[in-house]
Amino acid sequence: LPPASLRSAGMVGFYGTGDIFAIADALLGLPDDALGGVFDGNPARHGTLVRGLPVRPPAEAAASSCACVVLCTQAAEAAMRRALTDAGFRGRIIGFNEILEAVCDEASDRQGVHRLVGAHGAE
Repeated sequence: LPPASLRSAGMVGFYGTGDIFAIADALLGLPDDALGGVFDGNPARHGTLVRGLPVRPPAEAAASSCACVVLCTQAAEAAMRRALTDAGFRGRIIGFNEILEAVCDEASDRQGVHRLVGAHGAE
């Protein structure tokens, strides 16, 4: 799940619009035309704009053009997964920690981070 492959996997959605959304969005660097939807369980956020798209309830993810949805949480991941599957979303659901791991793996391949960690005695 390198971010580059996620960018080419089809439309990507985000579930959650808080601080973790901002981090995930920046890490992935998706162009506007790859963003398939933004979803949030908080009704007060519905209809507000994020990156030019209206925030919608998670129940609408199944009818979206999203091939996958990134969960922008660490505390409520199980509940978010359940909300998407209960709504009939059949695409891939990707946890925020999976994104972090992939970004770190991609960075270590490019920048030699493994050498740096080894040099500091990570035994």
